[in-house]
Amino acid sequence: MKKLTLKRKTNVATAVFVAVVILFTFAANAMAEENALTFLERGANLIGQGKYSEAIDVLTQALKEDFPEGQRLESNYAVIYANRGDAYFKLGLTDKALDDYNSALELDNTFPEVLLNRGVIKKKLGDYEGALIDYTKAIDSKSMFPAAHFNKGELLIEMGRNEEALEQLSKYILLVADNPHVYNLRGELYLKEKKYNLALGDFNSALYIDGKNAEALMNIGKVYIETKDYTGAELELNKAIAINPDLGEAYMLRSKAREGLGNKAGAEADRKKAKSLNPNL
Repeated sequence: MKKLTLKRKTNVATAVFVAVVILFTFAANAMAEENALTFLERGANLIGQGKYSEAIDVLTQALKEDFPEGQRLESNYAVIYANRGDAYFKLGLTDKALDDYNSALELDNTFPEVLLNRGVIKKKLGDYEGALIDYTKAIDSKSMFPAAHFNKGELLIEMGRNEEALEQLSKYILLVADNPHVYNLRGELYLKEKKYNLALGDFNSALYIDGKNAEALMNIGKVYIETKDYTGAELELNKAIAINPDLGEAYMLRSKAREGLGNKAGAEADRKKAKSLNPNL
C-alpha cells in the first residue's frame, strides 16, 4: 500500500512553523466518488488559499471518510490531522492544534513536520523541555531538516546552552548556506565566547549574502568595540545607521565607540538618540 507523498513548505523565521501540504501522486481527484482523499486534497488547497475555517470543516469530514482501496493507512489519517492542526494553528487556536498534532503522532510517531510544529506550540506555552524533545525527535526522524535544526538551536540559546546551540546552527548552515539571520545568530554566539575571528567570519558571510544587512554591520561594530578598535567600530556603525536609522542599539554602540575616541559630545548625542528609539537600552 502506498503512503501519501508530502510536500513541505518552509520559511525561516523565529520558531519556524512548517506547513504540511499534500502532493498527490495519483489521480485521486479524478474519481467521481468522494472519499477521505478527495476531502484531504480540498482541505489542503483551502489552507494554501488561507481559508482556514473552511479547511477545518472539510478536513473534519475527511476524518469521517475512508481512503480508496490501497490507501487505507493510519499514517494517511495522520496527514489529515496534521493539516487540520496547521489550520487551527494559523487561526491561533493552539489548544486544538496541539490536540490534532497529538492525534497525528499517535498514528505516525515519526512524522517530522508534526513533531516540529508541536515543538513550536510547546515552546509558545513555555514548555521548553517538551519543545526540545520534539525538535530532537524531528531531527532523529529526518536528519536533513533545516527548520528543526534552526528551531532547536534558537531554543538552546534561550535555555543558555550555547555550545549545543552552535552545533545546531552549524548543521543548519550546512544545509542552507544563504540565510544571513542564522549567520548573525551564530556569530553572536562566537562573540560571547570571544572567538572574534569566527564571529567576524559569520557577520561578513551575512553581509556577503545581504550587503545592506544592518544587523551584521552592527555586530561587526560590537566586535571592534570589544577589541578596542573604536575607529573601525564607528565606521561600521555609521553604515548600519545609514541603512536603518531606527536601530536604537546601533546608536548606543556608536556612543561607546565615540566615547573610546574621546568624542564625549557625540557619545552623549548617540545615547539620547538610542533612548528615544528604545527606552529599554
